[in-house]
Amino acid sequence: QELEAAVAATKADLEQRAAASARTVGARFSAALRGIDAADSVTKVLTAIAGAAAAHSARAALFVGPQRDRWTAGTAGGTGASAVQPVAGALNAAMNSGSVVREKGKAVAVPLVLDGTAVAVLYGEAGDDPGSDDRVAETLESLARYGSARLGYLTAVRTAHAHQWIRTAQRT
Repeated sequence: QELEAAVAATKADLEQRAAASARTVGARFSAALRGIDAADSVTKVLTAIAGAAAAHSARAALFVGPQRDRWTAGTAGGTGASAVQPVAGALNAAMNSGSVVREKGKAVAVPLVLDGTAVAVLYGEAGDDPGSDDRVAETLESLARYGSARLGYLTAVRTAHAHQWIRTAQRT
């Protein structure tokens, strides 16, 4: 009976820890979305997306480009050629296809798409926790899609303001 009680207590403790962990992840994800919403420039949106990805994966980077086959990297995971070289295949595949690309089971490359065109790729790697590869892939895809929508919104607002300014200037 003592063994059964100890097993039951351990099981209850594990269930409580799992529930607390899920609440923490959910709260962190909600905070990430609020951070993207609060960003009022393209640079700030990209920074918020990259920061959120870094908070939800073992290693993450946001790659903007390519411009003449050169990528610019930002946030965790290194910058420049040293960060790009090992993941260039996944980045190019995601950029060219406009679709999520999974590599080696633990890595994912998710394009940020504006008006049907991929403009950046969010790259992340899962940790060693069981099931983290699917969780990281789903989270990064959600962040990239949400971030893309925010970028599209900012672009549309700025375009509308520019058109309004031009019309006003033409009348005077």
